Amino acid sequence: MIDTVHLYAKGCYNYILPYLNNVKEKIDHQTGEIVTYGSFKNLKITLRSDIIFISGSLSTYLFGCNINPLLRKQIKQVIEDIAENLHIPLKTFIVSRIDINNNLIMKNNVSAYYASLGESNYLKKYYYDKEGLIFKNNTRSMVFYNKLFQLKKPR
Repeated sequence: MIDTVHLYAKGCYNYILPYLNNVKEKIDHQTGEIVTYGSFKNLKITLRSDIIFISGSLSTYLFGCNINPLLRKQIKQVIEDIAENLHIPLKTFIVSRIDINNNLIMKNNVSAYYASLGESNYLKKYYYDKEGLIFKNNTRSMVFYNKLFQLKKPR
């Protein structure tokens, strides 16, 4: 299942500001550029003078949480909905990150399985947030965690 995506496109998209919530501007003190941050539903939007970044969970956008898998037609529906509501041509966007996940129903607590995952020659192993394990290097990562624990965590 596709969950989180990071998209970007070159161009000036300041016209979408009226559609964003929690808009904040910050000045990049090195360049003097004004960077605008905002949100639309669960998506984080960053606008620079010549580029826009959009990131967030497609499943959370549609269902309100990312526990439900998206069907292919629902992914298309979410992308079309974002494009329509923000009045932006998403087909011009480039995907810079895509998170693919799967929910597994386990008999035991998630952490009971971590020792079985062993070590990797190519990825470093890190434990995080009491319930999580991540294998990562400079270009990729694999994350294992208790989804129910994550959903119960206050945000």
